[in-house]
Amino acid sequence: SPPPGASPRRRGLGYALVGACSADEAQEMLQRLEGLMPTGSAEAWQASWSEPSRSIEEHVDRYRNSPVMHPSMPDEYKPVLFAGGKRQPFPAPTKAIRPPRIRHLKPSEQPEHPSPMAPLLTAAALAF
Repeated sequence: SPPPGASPRRRGLGYALVGACSADEAQEMLQRLEGLMPTGSAEAWQASWSEPSRSIEEHVDRYRNSPVMHPSMPDEYKPVLFAGGKRQPFPAPTKAIRPPRIRHLKPSEQPEHPSPMAPLLTAAALAF
């Protein structure tokens, strides 16, 4: 069974938030990612602008106090930051983080083959 608060089906939400250092780099990244077919994937990626558009600071503020950052959550479910291709520490919470709520699945909703690595969200700042 998945950890408390984790996606019961052990699947990601199907998207990643990726930030660039400039508008030109963001446009280049959109062009490079659009239609890319990751190994093992049945579908090509679709790259688009996030709505509403937010800065990396706004995304950090949104997730730093989120239940997904609770110590009981596995690391693969937490947002991550990168700079220069290296993982950076996520800023510490500014208040106590409440534990995630557990949602119990009906037997018919149980996954047949849960994925061991299914991030819910990856917020990354990348530079080319």
